[in-house]
Amino acid sequence: MNMRVGVELSLLAQVRDVRSQYALVHQDATAKLHTHKDRLHQRTPQAIAKKMRDGATQLEAASQNTAARGKAGQLPLPQFVSQYMDERKQYHKALILKERLENPSYG
Repeated sequence: MNMRVGVELSLLAQVRDVRSQYALVHQDATAKLHTHKDRLHQRTPQAIAKKMRDGATQLEAASQNTAARGKAGQLPLPQFVSQYMDERKQYHKALILKERLENPSYG
């Protein structure tokens, strides 16, 4: 009888170990699934369009800041012209890309 109890206790311990291992594997798989879902969400057309809008807004703010600094005389004229033109080019490229994403028939 004692041997039978010992075997049952051994089996219970094994079951507990398997359940514990399963919980760890399940937790890891769930975390990876959430990470994967987040990455997929970042690649939706809506998410990409939002990034393009945000980027265009940041580029516009940067060029406005450069314009203000140029008007205030904080930048030498050649640097102002070069920097402002580069920032405006980037801004307009972002707008074009955003427009193409939102309207695939455009361009």
